[in-house]
Amino acid sequence: MENLGRIFKSFREARHISLTEATGGEFSKSMLSRFENGQSEPSAQKLFTALENIHTDVKEFTLAAHGHQKNSEQQLIDTLQEQSDNPDFIEAFYLEKQALYQKSRKKEDMIEAIIVKGFLCALKDGVTASTEESNFLHNYLFSVDIWGLYELKLFAFCTTILSSKLYTQYTKEMVNRKDFLGLFESNRYTIHTIFINGFFLAIESRHFAEATFFENWIKAHFYKENEAYLRIVFKFAQGELLFLQGNKENGLKQMKQAVHILQLLDCQTSAEYYQNGIEKLLKEN
Repeated sequence: MENLGRIFKSFREARHISLTEATGGEFSKSMLSRFENGQSEPSAQKLFTALENIHTDVKEFTLAAHGHQKNSEQQLIDTLQEQSDNPDFIEAFYLEKQALYQKSRKKEDMIEAIIVKGFLCALKDGVTASTEESNFLHNYLFSVDIWGLYELKLFAFCTTILSSKLYTQYTKEMVNRKDFLGLFESNRYTIHTIFINGFFLAIESRHFAEATFFENWIKAHFYKENEAYLRIVFKFAQGELLFLQGNKENGLKQMKQAVHILQLLDCQTSAEYYQNGIEKLLKEN
């Protein structure tokens, strides 16, 4: 909160607005001063009021508040992507981040450890979130009053470390948030990614009721024409679901069609990834 107060103060002073003007007479200026100095936390409603009084959009404030986190996160993601074929490095990197958190107990360090573990799970079988990590993730995400792209991307990164049951539970809680409709309109791609990830996770876990939840939501909020890649991936996922539910011929046909479309579009990396998925599915079934 100290950081949020400092950012609020920078907006207020840049626009030459006094503490009294910022409160609009709806709460005390001493309360606002304590917020700016990191000594107290206003309610969400008081913060919205104060932001309106200093002519600052909530989205603008959220972006500024998470600016450092996003820069730090991008550096982390860049490092992980550069080492995506080196699971030993990523495992050591995770242990380093986890040790740092155990020493500092800073939430930022735990968030980074969780993101690294998400990448590690994609490279090594049997890696899952610890109880501490699952609880931390839930408590962090659902204690944040205003979600932005940072929180959405964090949730999306965690697909690989959560069980299908937990991921579905967290997704339903996300949908029930008061700010969800606004989030969806401004972050369609990331939210659709969260749902397609959940759809795949439920399918691969053979949790077909949960898969139906994700499939129905995606159908109800279907991709726009310019979201063609997500349409193709969704088609593949539906084929995988058909295959695992016993309709192997049609399921396999649909998955192959999706891969063929990716090949026609020269999306070779994606085509190879999903082709490998088909081959793995055939070996296991």
